[in-house]
Amino acid sequence: EDGTADIVVNWHGGKMIAVDGETDEVLWSNTFPEVEVSNMVTPGFFNEDDVPDFFSYYSKGVWPENTGGLQVAVDGRNGAILFRDSIGCSGFSSAVAYDIDSDGFDEIVGSVNDYDCTAAFTGAVKHMLMLYDINDQSTEAFSGPLPAKNISSTPWLGDLDGDQKLDIVLCLQANVTRMHEFYGIQIQRLQTVITEVQAPAWGSYMGHRGKSEFNTNEQRSLRIR
Repeated sequence: EDGTADIVVNWHGGKMIAVDGETDEVLWSNTFPEVEVSNMVTPGFFNEDDVPDFFSYYSKGVWPENTGGLQVAVDGRNGAILFRDSIGCSGFSSAVAYDIDSDGFDEIVGSVNDYDCTAAFTGAVKHMLMLYDINDQSTEAFSGPLPAKNISSTPWLGDLDGDQKLDIVLCLQANVTRMHEFYGIQIQRLQTVITEVQAPAWGSYMGHRGKSEFNTNEQRSLRIR
C-alpha cells in the first residue's frame, strides 16, 4: 500500500514469492516442499482485509512422475496459509476468481484432472471443474466429472451473451488414456443461473484484461458487504 504495484509470482520449484515493486525486496515467500508448478497465481479477496490474497495449484512430485495435486491460498498481507486442499493429480491450468455466492469474498474456479497418479501415461482421466470457497473452507465440484482432461487451458468467466448471468468457457481435451497426449479438443460453454453483478476479480488467463494486473482499488469498490 505504498502506491507502487508489487509482484507476486510462482517459482517452478514450488515457491510463491511477493516482491516489492519499489525496492525489489522480498515482502514474503512461501515454500511448498516436493512440488512443482507451471500455473499462474490467482489473486482475489479471500479474507476480511482489503489486501488481495493468492491461490495456486501445485503438482506433487516431478513430471512425469507426479503423485498428486496441492491447492493452496495464502494471505497477501504476510503469506500465511489461508486454505489447503489436496485433490486430483497433475495439471498446468491456472484458476480464476469470482464472488460466486455474493458474500463479499471471492471463490476460486479451477480444473482438476483425477486419475491414477502412479500411472501418468495409462488409465482413464476424469476432469472436474472445482469450486474452492476459501472463506468457508470448502471444496466442491462445480461441473463434472467428465471423461476428459484439461492439461493447460485456463477457464474464462464472464457474461458471454449479455443476459446478466455468469458463463464459463472451458477447453477440454480428448484421448484420456494418455495424460501427456491428446488428439482432439472441445470448447464448452457452461450457462449458470448466477447473476453477474460485477466483473470477475480474475476472470481469465492473465486477468480479465490480459495484462496480469490486479487493480486493487477497482476491486475494492466492487466488493459487496
